Amino acid sequence: MNNVRNNNMRKSNQKNRKKKTLIIVDIVLLVLILAVGYMFRNTILDWVANTFYTPDHKSAFNNSNNIEYVDSNNNKVSPDDLQEGNYNILCIGKDDIALNTDVMILVNINTKKDCVTAMQIPRDTFFTYNSVPVKFNSMFARVYNGKNTEEDKKKGLQEMTDILSKNLSVHIDYYAMIDLKGVAEMVDLIGGVEMYVPYDMKYNDPGQNLYINLKEGQQTLTGDQARQYVRFRSGYVQADVGRQDAQKVFIVAFLNNFRMKYTDVGVKELISKMEELLITNIPSNDMLYFALKARTMDFNNIRMLSAPGNPQYYNGVSYYVINREAVYNIIKNYYSLVEDGLTLAEESFDKDRNFTLLTDASINHWYTMHLSETTEYTAQEISDNGIDILLK
Repeated sequence: MNNVRNNNMRKSNQKNRKKKTLIIVDIVLLVLILAVGYMFRNTILDWVANTFYTPDHKSAFNNSNNIEYVDSNNNKVSPDDLQEGNYNILCIGKDDIALNTDVMILVNINTKKDCVTAMQIPRDTFFTYNSVPVKFNSMFARVYNGKNTEEDKKKGLQEMTDILSKNLSVHIDYYAMIDLKGVAEMVDLIGGVEMYVPYDMKYNDPGQNLYINLKEGQQTLTGDQARQYVRFRSGYVQADVGRQDAQKVFIVAFLNNFRMKYTDVGVKELISKMEELLITNIPSNDMLYFALKARTMDFNNIRMLSAPGNPQYYNGVSYYVINREAVYNIIKNYYSLVEDGLTLAEESFDKDRNFTLLTDASINHWYTMHLSETTEYTAQEISDNGIDILLK
């Protein structure tokens, strides 16, 4: 009898040990899975983006602007398709009341090479429109019919995009416009943007309903404070050029906060709210795909720059004259969506010379001069070191 009881107890103990062993093994496996998941979280999120949120739209070759491409032997070619997974987007920031688009950023997202290029186009960029010199930030106002419907605004944005596309000789897939009020709301949606304000910023202009009062130091900017930061320029030696650099710093800080605060599930909810703040032709699925890519992309692969050029007066008005050689090289290297081995033909770029005035020696000098260097930053460099902006 005792032997039977002892055998039963041994069997029971063996079962308990097996259970404990299985539980320990399960825990170890779970820890390993979580650890591997954390180590490869970006790869997993990237897989989710590519598997479940592949864009509805794939860049299709559109040669309505007669853009010319050449092969490695400089022979002209007409490719049937642009590079798959490569997109150009015109991002526009508009004043709350006026129609001027003071922020214009041409963004390339290359999902195959996992890199982004963002080139700011200065608001005062010299442009000849219908034979009249204008600033490019007035283009939307010139082509928009003034009717306050989203459809009419989209038509105006598409025409503005087409004008830029034709004259830069670049295929632009999408446009997206937001006003300053929308920027503030977007910042508040992600709970503010933590960043370092490098100096006190104070400026008042009741005529523009502009009141800026920020203190130096590390802080979390609210939507209204973020709007003040991106608008400030009066204290910079280079005014608008300095403001563009400050906006680069802000964009990187926004991305940092976005990446830290949101999972892929949270991104989906956030994007649905952000869509309401934009006037855009980007399909919802594509927007979510790009946002998920932004969540995981290496900051060293995000390139930021301003269109190279120089401020110049014409008829008493201050303009910004882009440098043809430098901007052509940027478009050719980062924005031409053709497959490897093909490139944008130089004579195709700004074929009508609308970014200059051939009859004005001063304007044309800055447009045609050789520019040996272009200042570029990676998002990682900006995140680590900021940008040294000269103050008055």
